[in-house]
Amino acid sequence: MLAFNHILCPIDFSESSYTALKYAIRFAKKFDARISLLSVVEDVPEYFSRLFEKEEKLYSRLDDLVKQTDWEGLDLPHTAVTDGSPFIKIIQHARDINADLIIIGAHGHEGQFKDVIIGSTAEKVIRKSPCPVLTVHDNAAGSDMIQRVLYPVDLSSTSKSIAADVAFIAETYSARVHILHVLHHPTAMLNEDLIQGIRREASREMELFLSDPVWKNVKLEPEICKGLPSAMILDVATSKKADLIIMTTHGRGIVPHLLIGSTAERVARHAPCSVLTIRPEDAVEFVLP
Repeated sequence: MLAFNHILCPIDFSESSYTALKYAIRFAKKFDARISLLSVVEDVPEYFSRLFEKEEKLYSRLDDLVKQTDWEGLDLPHTAVTDGSPFIKIIQHARDINADLIIIGAHGHEGQFKDVIIGSTAEKVIRKSPCPVLTVHDNAAGSDMIQRVLYPVDLSSTSKSIAADVAFIAETYSARVHILHVLHHPTAMLNEDLIQGIRREASREMELFLSDPVWKNVKLEPEICKGLPSAMILDVATSKKADLIIMTTHGRGIVPHLLIGSTAERVARHAPCSVLTIRPEDAVEFVLP
């Protein structure tokens, strides 16, 4: 089961990273964790490197940020600055400091390249991180306000493997959990009897899943619907006013990341709330270059 003892919060000095830091502070207080901050000087061609801040300047800005932030009784964070590819350095640093959670802003610097550069960094971290990643959106509720959790499952053993983690977080916050299974099949090619059979089997699987003792202290709201998984997850998150979505980075399929992983990344990018993605234990670990 998850244990949140050491949180890594990457800082690029955008409003999104400041929002993520505020979220991280409240989250750390809830789980009695410590925080480390990391800023990365991105590798860029030499001819426009003068437009980017150097390591010395970033250390100074991080020091100022630490002094100006209300840490709400937490120990002051360790700070680090490095250079290279942001997502690789974030993952590498998480391993080096034995972080068990990365809390990162969903978007980065405002301007022409918002989402294209920084957004893709968050998605790469989600895809490759060895530890859970909590992606924070600018309009997300604070981490002390988690009352409704959305837990999408494809009812594979992989997606169900994080049930204990979801229950743990829900119990910590006394939150209600909405368990969502999306039927995604080429229904245009299936007759009505087969479609109904698929739904009945999904309902049986859901009932078995809900009977797991891990849920004994959690209020559950199961739902089965059909459609495109990422779109339905986002729709339900909005309609149910979810404060947090928790899902795996991988699922079933011959190419599980391409099918389920891309869903997790789309949800993390467009969700109306924060998204916690958890890498299954049996997923192939990313090898740093």
